[in-house]
Amino acid sequence: SIRDIDGTVVVESANAELENRTALTEADFASISQKLNERLNVASSACIYQKVSGGEYYFFKADLQWTGMSLVGMVPEEVAAADVRGIGMLVLWVFGLLLVLFVIGCFYLFLSEQKIQESKELREAKLAAETANRAKSDFLANMSHEIRTPINGILGMDAMMLKECKDESLLEYAKNIQSAGQSLLSIINDILDISKIESGK
Repeated sequence: SIRDIDGTVVVESANAELENRTALTEADFASISQKLNERLNVASSACIYQKVSGGEYYFFKADLQWTGMSLVGMVPEEVAAADVRGIGMLVLWVFGLLLVLFVIGCFYLFLSEQKIQESKELREAKLAAETANRAKSDFLANMSHEIRTPINGILGMDAMMLKECKDESLLEYAKNIQSAGQSLLSIINDILDISKIESGK
């Protein structure tokens, strides 16, 4: 409502139902108006929180310049607090969202750390396999050379026997030795070829 300096209503409130619900007496309103006037001494508008028989309200008063009148009104506490509660819910919702994002970020970091660890283990396993394969190739190459030398000696001696021996039974044995030695030498050469391929030659 708009009231003059004495508190007389000049323009009534459009919300008569709210005024009736508060069950304010003239004495109650006079004390509220006095508190508002005290605050108006230092500002052009004032607000106080007051419990009355009809509930809890925020009462406000603002001077209308050059008229000698004031705008006086009230707002139920639940209406004024609704926006504050809405802000509180918004803050809680944002906090919850940030918490969810934090959990997702931690989970992502955990998975990344696991993948890095697995990748490291795979690299180590690959290096160990390559080292073992290289050792196997070196072993095969060395053994092929070591075995081929005595076989060549045996085949050389066998060739001399085939040239000089006249005994038919000994010649048959020498031919068997030559055939077996050539087969063994062929196998050794194949092993040596594989070891050369594996070593990149």
